[in-house]
Amino acid sequence: MATWTRREFLATGGAGLVSACAGFPGFRREAPGPVGLDALGQAKLVHNREVSPAELVEETIARIETLDEPINAVTTRFFEKALALARGPLPQGPFRGVPY
Repeated sequence: MATWTRREFLATGGAGLVSACAGFPGFRREAPGPVGLDALGQAKLVHNREVSPAELVEETIARIETLDEPINAVTTRFFEKALALARGPLPQGPFRGVPY
């Protein structure tokens, strides 16, 4: 298994947490549930009321907690604030309700 430092990860051009984790045990390129969708797919689920923005944040938090330890890409965690924001009024736009 490859070990990456934060500096090495960023030097790759910030290819993204998903790409960097491809070699780690338990990683699946297609994440189960809405987190496996792109931002437009997630926004469509929110728009159609198939999931709530808070559910997307909860899924994202679970994914970060599962995959982030080996590369430490998410250094500052505001999980409670993200959940509070997702439960409040959301701005309009094509990515309404999508965590970022």
